[in-house]
Amino acid sequence: MQVILLDYLSTIVFAFNGTIAYMNVGSNLLIAVFCGLLTSIGGGTIRDTMNGAEIFWLRHPIYLFLSFFISIIAICIYKHITP
Repeated sequence: MQVILLDYLSTIVFAFNGTIAYMNVGSNLLIAVFCGLLTSIGGGTIRDTMNGAEIFWLRHPIYLFLSFFISIIAICIYKHITP
């Protein structure tokens, strides 16, 4: 159970950081969400593809939805957390 919670927490952190990193250099909201998704699930997708395994977010779509919603939240609070 703790491993799953840490997995969700890491997905949240990577989605948030990927979105904020793009928002610091650009202002297109769709691309910011894409960067959040790419950052949070990209590494695991490459890992599963290279191992020949089923891609994890196709098996458990909660990771994709979680990344999407955290990216939206990051965009909404962006101007409050940046100087």
